[in-house]
Amino acid sequence: NLIYGISIAMVAYTGIEAVSQLSGETIDPGRKVPRAMLMTLGTVLVMYMGISVIALSVMTPQELGGQWVNDPIAGIAAHMPGIGPYLAPWITILGATILTIAANDGVIGASRLAYSMANNYQLPTFFNRLHPTFKTPYLALGSFTVVSILVILIARDLKVLADLYNFGAMLAFSMAHLSLIGLRIKEPELNRPFRLLFNLKLAGRKIPLTAILGFCATFTVWLIVVFTHVHGRNLGFIWMGLGAFLYVWYRKQAHLPVMETVEIEKVEMPEY
Repeated sequence: NLIYGISIAMVAYTGIEAVSQLSGETIDPGRKVPRAMLMTLGTVLVMYMGISVIALSVMTPQELGGQWVNDPIAGIAAHMPGIGPYLAPWITILGATILTIAANDGVIGASRLAYSMANNYQLPTFFNRLHPTFKTPYLALGSFTVVSILVILIARDLKVLADLYNFGAMLAFSMAHLSLIGLRIKEPELNRPFRLLFNLKLAGRKIPLTAILGFCATFTVWLIVVFTHVHGRNLGFIWMGLGAFLYVWYRKQAHLPVMETVEIEKVEMPEY
């Protein structure tokens, strides 16, 4: 149950990847994006640890996991001595605000990722079209807004959505850590304005210990999701299969190599 709970708890990090996905719109991203990631990570840890301590200080685990299992924050507010009745309306407003921000981050992050993939001909090129006034990938934004609505309507269950998120997020985080290790090996002299401490020297390369630990942790959680979360496993592999099929189909239709990087400036592509 503890291992299963850890995999569910990873939903707390929803939106943290949007920081990196917006790096293309950031001034001095090499320094500011890593700092923003660390600040976000610290904020999430402090907030969730604080909420947990407060929750177990005002109510028993049986109450928290029983009567209030589907609405824990409201339960915590209701049990606050003296001020509980006054907190309830504010908790409702705060919850709605946080969910709106999280949904916005998810759609924005997905649209920027689609824009980047379209620039590398991994998705149809209409995803990289920018709005003439706002200079944002408006077609990608609209597309993923519709996809998000359809996923919610089809799933109709928060647990299913959490499982699907954990499958994709943990796999993506694992590959990000692995890619960082790969870059340190392949391009050791690359300019890196931000470096974390604790690097291991292996064969003349400085491998970040945080990337090794991060890969082991996130990949382990992904395996937990695969073996213990039926919906996450089934929907996740279907989603990956559909994405791989779309990628291969698009490359074949455009007469481009499947396993090579293609730069957008050097190839004139048909619209799809």
